[in-house]
Parts: sequence; C-alpha cells; structure tokens
Amino acid sequence: MDKLKPPHELKIAGGNPADRWERFLERFRGYLAAVGEDGSEDKKKVAILLTVAGAEAQEVFRTFTYEPAKSAVGNQPAVPAETAEQFNKVLRKFTEFCVPRKNVIYERYVFHTRVQGEGETIDSFTTYLRLKSQSCGFGSLQDSLIRDRVVVGIRDSKIKERLLRDSELTSERAIDICKANEAAQAQMKVLTGAENSASVNMIRKLKKMNLRKKIPVVEQATINVLTPKKKQCKRCGTAHKFRECPAWGATCYKCSGRNHYASKCLTRRVQVVGVDNDSTGDEGGFFVSAIHNNTQQCEWIALLTVCDSLVPLKVDSGAQVNILSLSDYEGLASKPKLLTERRPKLKTYNEENIETLGICIATVNHMGKKHRLQFVVVSKGRESLIGASDSERLGLVTRECGVRKVCTVKENEVLTSAEIKKEYPDIFKGLGCLEGTCKIHMRQNYVPSEYPARKVPQSHKQKLKKELDRLVQTEVLVKAERPTDWVLPLVIVEKPNGDLRLCLDPMDLNEYIRREHYHLPHRSEILSEIPCQDSATVRERDRSQSLHG
Repeated sequence: MDKLKPPHELKIAGGNPADRWERFLERFRGYLAAVGEDGSEDKKKVAILLTVAGAEAQEVFRTFTYEPAKSAVGNQPAVPAETAEQFNKVLRKFTEFCVPRKNVIYERYVFHTRVQGEGETIDSFTTYLRLKSQSCGFGSLQDSLIRDRVVVGIRDSKIKERLLRDSELTSERAIDICKANEAAQAQMKVLTGAENSASVNMIRKLKKMNLRKKIPVVEQATINVLTPKKKQCKRCGTAHKFRECPAWGATCYKCSGRNHYASKCLTRRVQVVGVDNDSTGDEGGFFVSAIHNNTQQCEWIALLTVCDSLVPLKVDSGAQVNILSLSDYEGLASKPKLLTERRPKLKTYNEENIETLGICIATVNHMGKKHRLQFVVVSKGRESLIGASDSERLGLVTRECGVRKVCTVKENEVLTSAEIKKEYPDIFKGLGCLEGTCKIHMRQNYVPSEYPARKVPQSHKQKLKKELDRLVQTEVLVKAERPTDWVLPLVIVEKPNGDLRLCLDPMDLNEYIRREHYHLPHRSEILSEIPCQDSATVRERDRSQSLHG
C-alpha cells in the first residue's frame, strides 16, 4: 500500500475548477481509504491533502480565513473556533473556493439546448444529461426531463419518430431503444462491408485473370446478384440508408484518398513520376506527368528499334523525359554507354523515390529514319516509355489544336505605362469623343440656381486659368460671354502630379433633368455579340477626363 500512486495534483487556474475539484476529491477519498488513513486524525489528513494537491492548492490554502469562537447567546449554544487543522472545514473551504454559486436558470438552459453531437454515442449523450440535470434542481421531474431531452436531441430521425409513437415511454426504455439501434447500425456496417469486400474481390479476380468473356451465362447471373438493383452509392457501390455508407472512414489503396473504396475510385490507376531539378550532373530538370499503369484500357505501345533491338515503348504525351527500364537496357543488342554520373532524381506521385541508374544516348530507328534519343535508365520493375517531345518528333503523336490565337505572357514580366502608351498611341491621344449629339431635356417650371463664385487659392490661380484655357481650346467648355441662369459651384482637386482637376456640382440641376429610360445591357449580353472567332482584349484606360461633360 505504501507504493500506491496518489491522485494527480489539483489544477485550479483556468478551465473548470469546480469539475476538477470534484474529481480530485473523489479520487483523494479513495486514496485515503486505500492507504488506510481515512480513520486518522484530522491534522494528518489535512497534511496528506495538501501534499497530494500540490503547490497551487497550498497557495490557495494560505488564503483561507476561519470563523472565531462564538459564545452561547440565549438558546444558541456556543460554537468553537474553526482551525486549519479540521479536515472537514478545509474541504468545505476548498469547495467554496472552487465551486461558485450556480445559476439554475443558465444550467437549465444548457440542459434543454443540448443535442447529440455528430459521432457521439448514446451512452456519452445520456451520461452528460444525467450529470447536468443534478445542477438544474429538477427534483421529481428529473427522469421525465431526461427522457424528453433524449427524444428531442438524438440525431436519428427514424428512431425519434419511433420514440414519439410510444405514449408510455420512460427514460430507461428510450435509452435502451437508442442503444439497440446504435448497436444494430454498427453490426450492419460490418456485415455490409464484408459482403461488399467479397463482391469487389471476386470481380477484381475475374478481371485480373481476364476470364470475364469466358464465364458462362449462369455464372454471370450469379455475379450480378451481388449488385443491388437500387441506386448504388458512388463511394461503396452498394445501396444503403442515408449517412450509413460502409466506406466512410476507409482508405482507397489506389489514390490513398478517404471515404471510398478502390472499386469506386474516380482516379485512373496512374503512376506519376516527378523529376527533381537536383542532379549530380549539369543536366536540366525534367518532368514526367504520368506513366499510366492501367492494363485494362487500350494502351499506346510503339514497337521501336532501339540499338538494333525491338523494344516496346509506351507513348506518354504527358511525359517530358524518356525512360528505359534496366531489363530493356540489358536486352539491347548493342548497349550504349551508361552515364552513371548523371542521375536525375525521379519521384512517384506519393513521393516515393525511383532508383535511377544513369542516362544513355540510344539510336532509335523508326519509319526508315534514325534518331538519337536520350533515355533515363531506371531499375527493374518499371515500364519503358517515350515522352511527349520525342513522340511528336518521331511522328507517333501529332498536335491538333483549334486555337486561332495564343497570347503568351512572360513570367515576371512587368509592363510600364510608357511601354503601353508606345504600343497603343491611338488610345491615349487626345480627349476622345462619342458619335452623335446628346440633348438634355429639362422639366417645366424649373427654378435655376445661382451660387456665388468661390475663392481660389493664390497658388491655384495660374493653374486654374491654364486648365480653363485648355478646356475651352479642346471644346470641352464654352466661355460664357453674357449672364446665365445657372451658376454652379466649382470644385478644384489637385492631382498627384500637380495638375488641377475641375469639377462642377450639378446637384440642383439634376433635379430638373428629365430622365430618359433605356435598357442597361448585362455583361453576358455584350459578350454574346462579340464575334468568337476574333480575340478581344478589354482594357481599362485612365479616367482622368471622365468627369467632363
């Protein structure tokens, strides 16, 4: 008993100190009984409590105050003084410190809003409800309210409907029904997963042996029985209830993805090989997009003469490097020299390193022409292939592109405003005018507004006169030679380059303008009218003059 491990130290700061204290006190009482100290004197039990509770509890213990002794008054007997050596008094002080006064209204609110979490078992859900109900003061209604919360808070709608049909439902019966349903669902997942696995393994075996065409009609009918006629799940291939897919949580061995079986994997069985730029030689980096390993589909295999030997090479239009397996290299009639000091690093799609033995320059004979191609020799077990560039060079594949015009942008290319203006001078020349004449119609009985001229700062007078003369010269403004009914306030804004932007505030004028209603086209309507055979480029020009009208 002397070697019995005591409870962990009491942590008061942060979190929920009330829950920690209740759990610690429960374990501490059990520890006292186990070591035979539950009947010891209070002073010794207080010492054991402080030793086990740790330094943080000892700091709190030093802050406790105790009631002094009280004399007998009338019918009230005398009360002795409280001391720090009284075990029950010390426990009560810790309880008062860690467990604050609870708000029953808030506790009941938390209870009545609790629902079963996703993936939470019914045991965990009901245990929480029983513990929380103890602090809600339900009294004799505790069991019935727990029953109501179970019915309302469970996630399974079908079980909820079943519980609501029982007019004499008790909390124990409701929990038993939920547990039975939970166990049945777990068993069904195991059974469904086993049946589906057997079905998939059978079909895969038939595919691997290439015996599907040789199966009699009776055996094919037997296999088809394994596939339900109902709507199949895209993840597992079986028909099941909503949110009860047996493939949920499973890992696909083809793509390493989750929540689906390999038989329903949407990705092709590929072996992606990336080429690292790091190399012991001076060879540049390559990239092999994919080496497709799906033998069930029609593959592009070119039987080429490599160094006077026939070698089947897979045509991979996504690869940028040629690969020659070690077995094919050793079978060449006249093996070229293997440059072992140049070994590019190849990796599969799952970051698995591919052992490279070196690079060789081989002579390939195709259609009566000889070509010298570079191959990366890899270890045994890999498939030989010819990449996109050399496949096009040998005429094995051709490019059929329907793109009329391709715009290329160089990486990290920055166009300056001067270069853009130099390339498109007609866009940035002059003010620019729209065709036609715009006539503004005024409402009847309009009242003109006349605002006094605003003062112009001395530093802006010369710039203002220069800008007004420019606007008159470009026919943006017409100089008023006689009095006019409308006098609008002038707003002057200085640009970052020091020039002035002149604006009028026509707020009063806009109230009397008769609006002309037109349909505002949507962007899709405008784009539909642009001829698709011509490339269109939309540019945004400087709107520095857009405020003139």
